[in-house]
Amino acid sequence: MVMQRIALAPFAWLYGLVLWMRHWLYDARLLRSVRPAVPTIAVGNLALGGTGKTPMLELVLRVLRGILPIATLSRGYGRSGSDIHEVQAIDKAERSGDEPVQVKLKFPEAHVFVGADRIEAIEQIRREVPGVKAV
Repeated sequence: MVMQRIALAPFAWLYGLVLWMRHWLYDARLLRSVRPAVPTIAVGNLALGGTGKTPMLELVLRVLRGILPIATLSRGYGRSGSDIHEVQAIDKAERSGDEPVQVKLKFPEAHVFVGADRIEAIEQIRREVPGVKAV
């Protein structure tokens, strides 16, 4: 365990330096953050797979069930393509990713979208889902 810490320490320092630089760029306003025009709830973290993001999203959808219209946005991990589109219940995982299709099947009233560019995707959601209450 101690040897692993010593071996991985340079990577941790490098990661910390990158994060510090990123925060500095935002503080110096060289990078800008964007606040969407529609309320958003971010469910996620730096880890991939198995950390409970989809069950948490499903909980959020259950809690907000009475607030319609509502939309979700996913990158659509594992899908082929990079377009932004609304997931349909008949979509295959290759087109939209397996978890967005699963969410659409469980919550047919929700507008489930996939797209890697979150800013552009939220704008597309606003255009395609008039009056959307939250993403």
